[in-house]
Amino acid sequence: MAKKCRDCKKCTERGILGFTKKVGNAALIAGTLGGSVVGAKAAKGLRQNCPECGHPITYHEVVDGRFKD
Repeated sequence: MAKKCRDCKKCTERGILGFTKKVGNAALIAGTLGGSVVGAKAAKGLRQNCPECGHPITYHEVVDGRFKD
């Protein structure tokens, strides 16, 4: 499991919110017969991820291209 990062919205969200997102994602995967997973994997290769937690940089609060200190 990746480390959690304090500047990341996904790492600091409450448990029930993460659970509801997982249920929604499971419904999306079942409804599209896995097609949404293929699209997500393709998009993941094109975006920049945090070296600490692995989530996309867009989920982080960045000031002038640097993480908060």
